[in-house]
Amino acid sequence: MENMYDSSQPMGLTPELTSPAQVFGLLDRVARRLRTIHQYTVRDAGLTPAQYHVLVQLWQRGEQPLGDLAKACDCTRPTITGIVDTLVRNGLVVRVPNPNDRRSVLASLTERGRALQDTTPQLTELYGSCCEGLSASERRVLHQLLGKLDVSLRCGPAEEGAPCE
Repeated sequence: MENMYDSSQPMGLTPELTSPAQVFGLLDRVARRLRTIHQYTVRDAGLTPAQYHVLVQLWQRGEQPLGDLAKACDCTRPTITGIVDTLVRNGLVVRVPNPNDRRSVLASLTERGRALQDTTPQLTELYGSCCEGLSASERRVLHQLLGKLDVSLRCGPAEEGAPCE
């Protein structure tokens, strides 16, 4: 039986016909696979993907105001508050007064939170292995195209005055 899958093309896409529906179908499939990989890798540490993402921000950038964490994690302030609440309950993060702004607090890692970095799967390495089939220039192009798509999706339809997030 002939193999209907051309390994040089993503599943479901052909060079002759690449409709927006096909592109978004492929994006959805890739996103689901990445979410699954992400969930399985952090699950062993007792974390959700959102909690892991907050910890990565703190590992890389140090203590931060919750508003900055919300922006870095692309979520709302109430959402980041809930995530940080859980991390505080689990002894991974503490809230400390912000010396630059009495009205806000900083999320700061505890010793246990810092130590978790060494025992938690490094998604950077995992994502790197997922991209082994792409050259550096292909990754740059993919990043640029996904960035453009992200902006267009945040801004809604191309109508005059359409609000962006």
